[in-house]
Amino acid sequence: MWRDIRKSDVILADLTKHNPNVFYEMGLAHALGKTIIMIKQKDSVAVPFDVSRHKYFEYDLQKLGELETWLGKAFRSVPQRYNFDPPPI
Repeated sequence: MWRDIRKSDVILADLTKHNPNVFYEMGLAHALGKTIIMIKQKDSVAVPFDVSRHKYFEYDLQKLGELETWLGKAFRSVPQRYNFDPPPI
C-alpha cells in the first residue's frame, strides 16, 4: 500500500464504514502531501470530527451518476505534480 500511495497523485477515500485502514492510509497520504478526495454514503454514520471540516461528497447508491459526475470534476481539479518516480517500462 505504501508504494501505491507514494506513486499516486491523488487518493480516493470512502469514509462510509469508518474503516481504520482508510484513516491510516489517509494519514500516510497526508504526510506525503497527496491530494485526498473523500466520499461517504448518505444516511451513514457521520464523518469523524477530525476530518469533518474537510470537503467531502455524500453519495446516494440510487444515484451513482451524481457520484460519477462529482468525481470527474474532483479528479480534473487536482493540480499536476512533478513525478519523482520514473514511469514504468
